[in-house]
Amino acid sequence: MVLSAVNVNLVVCCGVYMVVYVVDGALCDVLSIGMFQVSIMAIYNYRGQKDNGRCCDGSQDRPPCTMECRTFFSICILHYITDVPDTPSCPFGHTLTPVLGGNSINETALAVLNYFPLKIPFSYAWPGSFTLVIDVVHDAFHNRTLTDPTQRILRSVVIDSLYPPTVWKRETMVSESVDLFFNYRILCDENYYGPECNVICRPRNDNLGHYLCDENGTKICLPGWEGEHCQRALCLDTCNKTNGICEEPFTCRCIMGWTGESCDQCLTHSKCMNGYCLQPSQCICLGGWRGEYCNIDTNYCMKTQPCLNGGTCIFDLKLNYTCVCPLNFTGVHCDAHLCHNEFCENGGHCQDEDHGPTCTCSAGYHGSRCEHPVPTCDEIECKNNGTCMMNEFGATCDCEASFEGKRCEMFINPCDSLPCKNGKCLNKGSTYTCSCEEGYKGDNCDRTVDLCDDYPCFNGGTCFLDSSSKLPVCACADHYTGHDCQIINNLCVNDRCQNGGSCKGTQSYFKCVCTDGYSGIHCEQKQDLCQNVMCKNGGICKHFENSTKCVCDPDYGGRLCEVPLLQSDQSATHPTLGDRDRDMGYVNSGLALRYTNFSTMVVTLVMIYFCISVKL
Repeated sequence: MVLSAVNVNLVVCCGVYMVVYVVDGALCDVLSIGMFQVSIMAIYNYRGQKDNGRCCDGSQDRPPCTMECRTFFSICILHYITDVPDTPSCPFGHTLTPVLGGNSINETALAVLNYFPLKIPFSYAWPGSFTLVIDVVHDAFHNRTLTDPTQRILRSVVIDSLYPPTVWKRETMVSESVDLFFNYRILCDENYYGPECNVICRPRNDNLGHYLCDENGTKICLPGWEGEHCQRALCLDTCNKTNGICEEPFTCRCIMGWTGESCDQCLTHSKCMNGYCLQPSQCICLGGWRGEYCNIDTNYCMKTQPCLNGGTCIFDLKLNYTCVCPLNFTGVHCDAHLCHNEFCENGGHCQDEDHGPTCTCSAGYHGSRCEHPVPTCDEIECKNNGTCMMNEFGATCDCEASFEGKRCEMFINPCDSLPCKNGKCLNKGSTYTCSCEEGYKGDNCDRTVDLCDDYPCFNGGTCFLDSSSKLPVCACADHYTGHDCQIINNLCVNDRCQNGGSCKGTQSYFKCVCTDGYSGIHCEQKQDLCQNVMCKNGGICKHFENSTKCVCDPDYGGRLCEVPLLQSDQSATHPTLGDRDRDMGYVNSGLALRYTNFSTMVVTLVMIYFCISVKL
């Protein structure tokens, strides 16, 4: 939940101030700001009785007591009061323990229980003075009730004045038959300080502050920070307070227009070339420079002398300089010729163009100013079997492959270009060959020799170089072996069993285990189940999907037609032996006939027995 508006209010309760937080007008839960701690060290109830002198349990009203007490503790904190009622209201806090033991509970037993110290939080400004009431009570009804004062074993009342933080304060309560030893102290919660625990200080290092808290809750700024909440960073001592700001301790970030470690140097205009500034964006020219951005060199003509062909350089405030060209020249630097009587030689005609004068030469001459006579094949000699050819510039030599030069006078060595990358070049006139070093191949010895290129691995095998021997080795696919993977290590790879049969095999042997109804080496033959069934007395075997049946002659029955049947007149006296039953192959058997006769006999015997019984 984000607290958009938080108010801290002090509310008077039982004579003390309580800290209450109000968020957006709604009253929130009272927060704990400190705690009262009590630690029971030991109790010894030597007689096993209550403070009224009676035994805790058993039939005895007076000691000696035979039964152990069921001992628990009630801790109550009140405002300063000397006359404590039997059942105090405990406005400063109250807590109960479970039943911790019997008559006596020593320090070792309590340490094993690990129940102490008891913590009673408080949410009010600690008043300093208080009354601590510790009741040792017998749990007679197994409900830890405090309403029956007759079950009290011992009451210890401490009236004291303490302020946090305190060390443990030891107390001993001794009565006629009970000794009680306990400690107590007062502590402020985390981030709460002061004798009343009402000073809040939560260390932080974020946008809202950078500080720690001392033992009194006073903010101690982290190094480099200052201000009421330590929210203001300390700048470098040298940082210009006007031109620089610091967002982190001991830094100096310049505002726009300033630079330097201390932000004391102004920045000139972004276009300023040879100037300086006293304020941001100025451009004050250095000596020898002029112009809005100090980019005009007043001494440019003297430094660079840019005008050619006798041109005169004049200072120009906008362009640095301007060249005044002599007759027959033009251009920014007077580097372009203009036509004049002597520009084109040997009778050539001059014409001014945008890019300068152009000469049209007379017959027999060429060149940009017609300065070269055009040679003929009669005037030149092409060497090394070169051929003379005429073009617009006169005679030229067309050289053979191994020669070059104006007159084919220069021999071309193909090995001069070092074509062989990893080998020796051998000149073959107009061509070359390479003698490769070991481990390389190709016309120019530019490919590494791979020994696996000429090493075959069959059946999906992969060639690789052995790391130790550097020789090629085949990594074979499943079911293959050998140096070139041509040996089958399981014949089941190529011999497939048909019709659902499963293959069992090794490198030299395989066998197909066929499903029912099939046989053969590859389970390719469908078995005739009738071949092993011998139907007798002319019966015919019929093959069904997973079984066989003998179709018997009308005079025979049984599974294999082995049982003779009655003649037709006998059969007529038995309507149960019809054609349908004969077709089924089990009713027309002799066994069925005998069963019918036996049934008739049994019925007759039963009727005779019944008649005899009636007469008797």
